[in-house]
Amino acid sequence: MGHGQRNNDGALFKNDRKTQDNHPDYTGSAVIDGVEYWVSARVKTSQAGKKYFGMAYKPKEGQGAAARSAPEAQRRGSDSYDDFLPD
Repeated sequence: MGHGQRNNDGALFKNDRKTQDNHPDYTGSAVIDGVEYWVSARVKTSQAGKKYFGMAYKPKEGQGAAARSAPEAQRRGSDSYDDFLPD
């Protein structure tokens, strides 16, 4: 596991390199069940006006589908960050 992260732990940092609206507001990484993921988060607003984070997880290189069991793949959600963008 990379850079001092413990299992089921992660960190997000403000994305200072955001140049387009579709880029995530925050980026970071996490270790979930021993698999390292890149994490992105976007600040969104619900229909009720409450702010929340829309999150996406993508396996780091070399940790693709063969390194995950089916339940882990289902938990992590979509590989496409576009799925988390508002219409």
